[in-house]
Amino acid sequence: MPDKNPHSRFRAPETAARANRPEGNHILMETILDTIPNPVFYKDRAGRYQGCNAAFARQILGLPKEAIIGRTLFELPQVIPGHLAEVYARQDAVLLRESGTQFYESEVQCADGVRRHFFFNKATFMDTKGHPAGIVGVMLNITERKQAEEALRKSEERFRRFFEDVDLGIFQSTEEGVILNVNPAFARMFGYATPSELLAAAGHDATVLYVNTADRARNLRRIAASSGPVKIETLFRRRDGAPFAGEFHAWNVKDHEGRFLYLEGFIDDITERKHFEESLRESETRLHFLSSKLLVTQEEERRRISMELHDDFGQNLAALKLQMLSMARQLSARQTHLKEECHNALAFIDRIIAGIRRLSRALSPSVIQDLKLCGTIQWMLRDFQKYAAIETHLKMDDVDPLFSSDQQITIYRILQEALHNIHKHAGARSVALTIKRSARHVRIQIRDDGRGFDVDRALNRHVADRGLGLAALEERSHMLGGELAIISTEGNGTCVDLTIPISGQEGVL
Repeated sequence: MPDKNPHSRFRAPETAARANRPEGNHILMETILDTIPNPVFYKDRAGRYQGCNAAFARQILGLPKEAIIGRTLFELPQVIPGHLAEVYARQDAVLLRESGTQFYESEVQCADGVRRHFFFNKATFMDTKGHPAGIVGVMLNITERKQAEEALRKSEERFRRFFEDVDLGIFQSTEEGVILNVNPAFARMFGYATPSELLAAAGHDATVLYVNTADRARNLRRIAASSGPVKIETLFRRRDGAPFAGEFHAWNVKDHEGRFLYLEGFIDDITERKHFEESLRESETRLHFLSSKLLVTQEEERRRISMELHDDFGQNLAALKLQMLSMARQLSARQTHLKEECHNALAFIDRIIAGIRRLSRALSPSVIQDLKLCGTIQWMLRDFQKYAAIETHLKMDDVDPLFSSDQQITIYRILQEALHNIHKHAGARSVALTIKRSARHVRIQIRDDGRGFDVDRALNRHVADRGLGLAALEERSHMLGGELAIISTEGNGTCVDLTIPISGQEGVL
């Protein structure tokens, strides 16, 4: 039933009525103070603690409230050293004399023995006559904030040292080209003594730092299109007009809502590195030229030796064979022993002639002129199978029209070197040679089932220990404009993989 008395809803219950009495007010105030996590205390004009909350008693002094109430700073020496009591008392006296509020930070020895930073907010409270009756204080634990501030200070100090001492030229600029900030290395890189000198001369327009002013606009477009940092080699201009090569690294800096703020990045002066790279390229070019000339000279010397073997030793052996045949015919039927010796000598001469012919062909593959590359490869594999006692397999497209005579000889030498290495080192039972032709290149693969080897270890050995076999393979591949790969692991055989471009390749030979 609703209450007919319109004022009945404002009647306080019994507990509230008790709270309105002085004892109830005191209990309510203590309850409210104890729920506050920050330490709170209040004193009278004489400096005696009139009250505090549980956080102050437990965290700061480590005493029960009963041991605190009614005592001054000087009456708690076990928790407040005398020199600190003097400091706190002087601060309280100033506050009581001037009234108002007082704010300060101080380090406090807490009850657990740990020193923590607190922010003190103290104020006077008045009696019924408007005179200061005492002080109330609230303490805020700012230890974590102080630690964060110290960490930030150290981080900023480290960044400042890095910014000022690093050799990279660090910058910040607007999209329009106004330079906001540079470090000393950036200023020195462009020929200025200090950052302020550079900013005064070029800070309004960063494009004056470029050899080609359009480069900055191109760089900006690349930065805008990228979600991260970009790296661009750019030509810059020093104060005296001299150009230098710089590796430009930059990115956009945006606020938390993704709005563009400014450009940031650094420049690395790579002029010396570019000169070194150019010098290295020139050295490699000269080395390849000398290596190619050496191989060409070697090929010419092989041809000369081959001709001497064929024309001189071959003809002399043929004449010796005819003399032996003539001598054998002049022997009587009773001289069977001498006839047998002559036949043995003739067989020996035949073996020498065959060996010289094989050596002559190996030194100068004149057979290429007759059989072309494909026929010569077939002959070479048959000959290899015969003297090396290793089974061979061949799958080959017609590639004769694709290469000049000199290039065919170079390919022949690569295959010859590969087969020689297999015979000498691999311990293989079989060899498979595949030559495939495509629209743009010819791919040659030689696989064996031998013992294999560690390619990286072989290539990283000192040149004096490595021999000329691998180096000759690489250089001849370079002469063909091709790419050579050697794939091998110990116990799993070896594959020599050569890819030679058909169109646009320029051999040195």
